Amino acid sequence: ADSVPVYKCRMLKERDFGLPRDAQEKRVAVGYELVVPSQPPARDGWNNPRRVLKGWIRSGRQWPRVSSPRVREESEGVPPSFNRVCFPIFALALQCFLEKIRKQSHRCDYLKIFFLTGAHQVLAEGGETFSTFSAGELLSMWAEQQLKELTSEALTHNVRVQVQVVHSGSGIFVYDENVRFVNQFLLPKVDDARELAVQEYRSAWSGLFHVTTTLAEGAPARVSAITQSLIPFRPAYIHILRPKTFAEKGVLFEDGVEFLNFEAASAVPSVRIPADLAAPITGSSNTDMNLRRLVREMIEHKRNFDLSVSAETVSFWLRKSQQPVLAVLMVQKAHQTARFFRGINLEVSMPTGSLCAERSVIGTALAQDPSLHRSDFKMIAVLAAALQPVPPSPAPLFGSTTGSPSPFCGIAGGDPGSSSGA
Repeated sequence: ADSVPVYKCRMLKERDFGLPRDAQEKRVAVGYELVVPSQPPARDGWNNPRRVLKGWIRSGRQWPRVSSPRVREESEGVPPSFNRVCFPIFALALQCFLEKIRKQSHRCDYLKIFFLTGAHQVLAEGGETFSTFSAGELLSMWAEQQLKELTSEALTHNVRVQVQVVHSGSGIFVYDENVRFVNQFLLPKVDDARELAVQEYRSAWSGLFHVTTTLAEGAPARVSAITQSLIPFRPAYIHILRPKTFAEKGVLFEDGVEFLNFEAASAVPSVRIPADLAAPITGSSNTDMNLRRLVREMIEHKRNFDLSVSAETVSFWLRKSQQPVLAVLMVQKAHQTARFFRGINLEVSMPTGSLCAERSVIGTALAQDPSLHRSDFKMIAVLAAALQPVPPSPAPLFGSTTGSPSPFCGIAGGDPGSSSGA
């Protein structure tokens, strides 16, 4: 790897793409440049699990999608050549990560990167299907080489860097296999790194040990198992907004990536509302007050629904699942009192399919006040309601209200200071 030239591309803001090139614009390493175009070995080389090529390759013409690389080779003749090996997603994530380290208040002494690879299944004749092991090895070589240079440029101190490929073998699409891999291989390595921090920094370790993940895409079972397993470490998240930018435009957009801390990247967990209205819930008096109002409003919404439900509610409006779902949305503009809107799911025949309760209540709020901003949406409560016997008299179902206090006990969550809630 040290003898292979590094390929660099432009890195700019998306709004500047298409403008005349600036001689001072930033160029960042994104992969390897092969001086002499390379060809994979014929026949057996296609089935080598360490091969660089994945899927079909475009080399002056469109390669047919056939099931076997060997069949493709025999039908097309000589395999295609390639002259670059690029890692645009990781290159962008690495730039974002190092910039975050550079701006933090304390120095970074250790940097460990784990590339998690896997495969679908192991072939009887050798090799693996849908394997990312070769890509992981190439990434490992490139990352180790680049980090030596980038850390010396971006930081004013030495950083001990360790890069490692952690391969799970087969079963990447099976949830149980991913859980086994995480518990037996990934978490022990993270625990070892944490133990090193404890030995090095003693009681201060918890403020100096950080975990960051980058998951651009992947098998749902894989992504879910990794994400869930790392929650105790409160990981930050590097989010790649448009992972195909390099393939489409040949550049990296520096505003196409964002660094999110654990709080910003995670849903707020459910919070139990105590029966004692004076008892604290979250520790924030303003948040606690709004949580109580939201739950009161949901209780009133459920009461009105039980009084309003009719035979047609089930046979027509909820005819697919017969499961009513209620939603209450809290909206609060700057320097104004909070308002609450009510919604319910619909399961009638529509081109877009059923309408969930959350979409319903957001549409209701916007219809009543088109001047709303996204930042005005503070909290939303959702309740899967049980159907009660049809009552003799109806009552209003939807509406906007300021809520009426009453004793309650429920579960809700959210943050009135942001545009999201749970």
